[in-house]
Amino acid sequence: MNILNKQNIPRVIIKKKETKKTMESWLGKTSSQQETPIKFGILLQQAGIPNTETCILERSKENNMQFNCHLKKQRKNISISLILEDVDNFGELIITTETERKTFEYHKETRAEGMKLVLRKEEKTPSTYIPEQRKDSIIPYGKQPQKKGMVKQKKLKTGQN
Repeated sequence: MNILNKQNIPRVIIKKKETKKTMESWLGKTSSQQETPIKFGILLQQAGIPNTETCILERSKENNMQFNCHLKKQRKNISISLILEDVDNFGELIITTETERKTFEYHKETRAEGMKLVLRKEEKTPSTYIPEQRKDSIIPYGKQPQKKGMVKQKKLKTGQN
């Protein structure tokens, strides 16, 4: 792989050795440890992260293949999940923000072609904002509110016995 000018891709800072090893395993062969952040930066750019951004990457505590990427300039966090390759010989990279979730196919670098991401699915994430409700405004499913002074309706004659 020819090393791209680092100014053309988002900068990636990987905090821990375990995180870097996981990334190297998912990316495939790398010739040096310095290449891993550069390769991942290329993928982030393909996923739509601006080339002026810096991603500080840390592994999630819940899952070895899930990462938090703190975007330094935007001052926000995005979640990145990696899925190892399947029978079709491609892995997945899933990027989740507050507003959307994008699933990409990851195609490893081959002799004929460079590595690439292909957008497979894009969806809006449901809003996490739930307005505060009063207890008396919540009506269990199937229950009708009982109000005092309710007027009874008269049955209309339909002509049927």
